[in-house]
Amino acid sequence: GAIINNIQYLQLSLNNLKGLVPQQLYNLSTLTFFAFAKNDLYGEIPSDIGFRLPNLRVYHICFNKFTFFFFTGAIPPSLHNITKIESIRMSNNLLSGSVPPGLSELRNLLQFIALDENLIEGSFPASIGNLSGSLQKLYLGGNRISGQIPPSIGRLTSLTLLNLSSNQLSGSIPPEIGHLKELTMLGLARNKLSGPVPVEIGHLTALTKLEVSKNELIGRIPEDNNLHGDIPASLFALGSLSSILNLSYNSFTGALTETIGQLKNVITIDLSNNFLNSSIPLSIGQCRSLQTLSLSRNALSGVIPDTTGNLKGLQSLDLSSNQLTGGIPSSLADLQDVQLLNLSVNDLSGFYSKHWNL
Repeated sequence: GAIINNIQYLQLSLNNLKGLVPQQLYNLSTLTFFAFAKNDLYGEIPSDIGFRLPNLRVYHICFNKFTFFFFTGAIPPSLHNITKIESIRMSNNLLSGSVPPGLSELRNLLQFIALDENLIEGSFPASIGNLSGSLQKLYLGGNRISGQIPPSIGRLTSLTLLNLSSNQLSGSIPPEIGHLKELTMLGLARNKLSGPVPVEIGHLTALTKLEVSKNELIGRIPEDNNLHGDIPASLFALGSLSSILNLSYNSFTGALTETIGQLKNVITIDLSNNFLNSSIPLSIGQCRSLQTLSLSRNALSGVIPDTTGNLKGLQSLDLSSNQLTGGIPSSLADLQDVQLLNLSVNDLSGFYSKHWNL
């Protein structure tokens, strides 16, 4: 009756609902909140959703429990008519087509746009920078989006999370990403990005997780500068990093500098599969939070620093396939939590078994 016709809040998430979503639900024009995530539902988003549900603020159809239930079809261009919408989550479906350019007209999108893990293709819309400057999270990873990352992305200055990983993006990383000072996570891994990592990424002093692995990036890892000065800070001076620094599978050259020791809170450093050609800095021993350190498949030379033994929480140490020389430092015996130790394919000599509980 009259009550259901005037319903505003419909939250059906986290149930065991099964089957096709009834199209009649899209006739509840008073709805402001419409969520049925984490069920076993499927269907298509009506092409005229923007005219049938013009008052929506939240629309969540994501994360179905089983892999054979998905929402399919295109993301309707009529979405741009839902001018009050604040959060869109359509992750983990089989939605296809391109990102509708009209999405950028939704100036009230303050929270989420999550379209990740779908089949979305086409180029990255340059108009993305017209979204609200208050938008906090933008998930577009795990699709087939191609073309370049538009410089206008730098206008979304409230973003705390930007995930564009696992697409087909090409070209260089725009330096304008350095304007996103609130970012705590930046995911650009598994694309076809090329060129150098812009030093402006060193401006992202809130960053805790940086993923740019498996691209075609080249050049030197940005060198150390003063975080508080006018010169862009380096990646290694990003003391805020507390989760992951993953630059693996690229074409980085040059040296690991002593500034790596400023990453005192980072848990994983993966610089494997590059062309780094220095020694391992003594300051690596200052990265006391490390659990995983992978520097394998580079051209690192010199000795394994004794200070590596200071990394008491280390669970995985992979220095294989380099040009390291000298003995295995006895301090490695202090790494009581190590489960993986790979020093193979180097020029190491000697083996001090008395230091190891063999």
